[in-house]
Amino acid sequence: MNRDSLPQRGVRHLRLVGALCLILAVVGLSMPVAEAQVINTGPLFISNNEIVTIEDDFIQADRSQQTTNQGTLLLSGTLRFVDGVINEVGGILHGGWSQQPGQPQERPDFHTIFRADAQAANPSATLDGGGTNALIDGPVRRTGGGTFVFPTGDVSEGQAYRGLLGLEAPTNAGDVDVLYFWRDGLQDFGARLGTLLLGVTDREYWRVWSDEAIHVSPMYEGTSAIGALLDSAPQNALTHLTLAGWDGTQWVDLDGQAGRRSSLSSGFVTSQLDQPRDFLALTFAVRLQGDGDSDGDGVSNDTEWDADGDGQGPDDSDGDGTPDYLDTDDDNDGFLTRDEDWDQSGSPIDDDRDGDGIPDYLDPAAGDVVRLWVTKSASREALSIGETIVWTLTLENRSPFAVVATLIDVLPKGLATDPAALRTETQGEFGLPEAETLNTIRHPQLKSKGLVLHWPDLQLAAGETHQLQFRTQATIGMDAGSHTNFAYAMTGSASSPTFSNLAAQTFALKQDQQLACATVIGRVFNDKNANGVPDPLEPGIAGVRLGEPSGLIIRTDDQGRFHLPCEGVQNDFGKNLVLKLDRRTLPAGFEMTSENPRVVRLTKGKMQKANFGAALSQEVTLNISDCTFTAARRGEALHPYGKQMLAQLIELLDQRPSRLVIDYTGGPNLRREQMSRRFELVQSAVSKAWKAKPRRYELTMSVRSRRFVGTEERPCLPFIAPSAKPKASYSKATANPVTSQQPTQGIKPARGSRFFAATGHNSR
Repeated sequence: MNRDSLPQRGVRHLRLVGALCLILAVVGLSMPVAEAQVINTGPLFISNNEIVTIEDDFIQADRSQQTTNQGTLLLSGTLRFVDGVINEVGGILHGGWSQQPGQPQERPDFHTIFRADAQAANPSATLDGGGTNALIDGPVRRTGGGTFVFPTGDVSEGQAYRGLLGLEAPTNAGDVDVLYFWRDGLQDFGARLGTLLLGVTDREYWRVWSDEAIHVSPMYEGTSAIGALLDSAPQNALTHLTLAGWDGTQWVDLDGQAGRRSSLSSGFVTSQLDQPRDFLALTFAVRLQGDGDSDGDGVSNDTEWDADGDGQGPDDSDGDGTPDYLDTDDDNDGFLTRDEDWDQSGSPIDDDRDGDGIPDYLDPAAGDVVRLWVTKSASREALSIGETIVWTLTLENRSPFAVVATLIDVLPKGLATDPAALRTETQGEFGLPEAETLNTIRHPQLKSKGLVLHWPDLQLAAGETHQLQFRTQATIGMDAGSHTNFAYAMTGSASSPTFSNLAAQTFALKQDQQLACATVIGRVFNDKNANGVPDPLEPGIAGVRLGEPSGLIIRTDDQGRFHLPCEGVQNDFGKNLVLKLDRRTLPAGFEMTSENPRVVRLTKGKMQKANFGAALSQEVTLNISDCTFTAARRGEALHPYGKQMLAQLIELLDQRPSRLVIDYTGGPNLRREQMSRRFELVQSAVSKAWKAKPRRYELTMSVRSRRFVGTEERPCLPFIAPSAKPKASYSKATANPVTSQQPTQGIKPARGSRFFAATGHNSR
């Protein structure tokens, strides 16, 4: 703060350097020249016509003496309290605490002023155990923004109380003034509480002057008795601490947040003040957690805090001394608030049975309407299929007059009861009430469907209760897991019914392993006719291994049989079980004739069958030679007649499990690389044709080769078509032959060189 901005009252401006050392010595203030720190070891009095400027540190050192400030103490360095008090006296605070003016109070005209680069240091400015009589008793100003701790306090009846306040403001902010009082502020202001506030402290208050938005953090110590404040509002904790501001009519919640390390003995609460001048005082308060339900009655705290909508709370609707948010019977009508949720919407606030605009849970006069209440209980919480459960239904007439009602029970699917026993033992009826439909008797909150039982014409006097019991049995039609049984009562006509609450009781059906699982059986058989079906007299194959995804491995017995019992089948009902046969465990020469792996659909309580067929495979030899290939645009291709011969080969392979051997007979000039390419060409053509449609087994292929050595190459004889007469030649095939020889081929092996032929025989 510069000299020009200080109040101009015709006073002397004293700068505690150089020439003013003599003046300071007179008042007990000693310091060297040239901006050294000032240590006060005796009484220092600043009169109301003086401004004392200290451009270095100022230390308040003597506990027996005080600095008395009637003028202005202007600090540029650090104010360090060793002990003692700076007492601000003699000024005028316009608009005293006992008044409640419409306009904010004017600032006080006396200060200890900290410039923007000044600070207040230990112990008074922090909570590190310093003496409680180290403080500034009166208004304190901070020029400029930044972070600062106001070492404010109040000496009341000889006792010093510290009320430190932290500040965070923009660095270019204007002046901020803080004044602290230890007193009974409820007498000066009032006790009216704004939204969701449950209580404010009754002993300490801060006044803050600022023209800009700032963050303030009032601090508390053991004398603040935060514990007593929390105890005044049951179920509250430190996290519920906030700051409240008096706006002239009520205490307003300033959305304060308690510091992380705060405890009952010390801590702070921070709030942002957008308009600090709007509040005549700040203090600690406790807030209600509005989204909670402290009394568990189905009505949120924020609703019960201000039930009458006047903006003030907490409300006590029945005047019994317990606020609504802690009262389980808000209107004291004898019915718990949670039991007045007649439409079962989850909260009683929308229930107004007499239509007077007042919810039933706040309206004792609602007792003049029909009130039926149903409760439901079960003899057990869990049962298995075939076991019984006893239900107890209680219908209470809470109306002030007699009623005739029908009691209705809706059993979940899978529960069964004996209609004859129901009628004999309880006078109950099976199905819907006579001449009614489900839509006319259905409770508005009932979503599920099930078996309907009813007890008609139950006559109950005012306050009378009717109770009955009946038995049900769990059947195989009920799924394992949690189920709910509903019950309710109704009275009046079908066109204008009055319903009770919707009672519900949950129970569980235990998993029955014998009825709830699936068993898989099967057989690995010798499929002699290779048709994939186990025919009579086809024997089993012993010792074959099968597995499923969980890692379970099983083997067939001497008859080729296997089974997966309930314990071995995963309970994934409605899903698929995959079984795979290990082909390596089949006897030598056997190949699969049925699907492998096998997919089995699991159904609860049913047995599934999975058979695997395997047959002795035959070896089919495919004879090829140089004549099988012809030149093509890109390398070589099969002779045009190769496709026809390929179709005959696939037909032969499809008759029964086979192993294909591709036998190449080549001339002496055939290179190894060329032979390999031709083998790959034939294998690719066979594989593509084989996979063109689903087959019963997986085809395996092998190759072997021979070549003529030391002899003349035999010519390719003319091709003989399967259904045509022999021809001397063919046109397109001879246009680009691989060699100058002409092809010859028969369907069956011939003595001459063959273009393309296959033969087969069983393996033994």
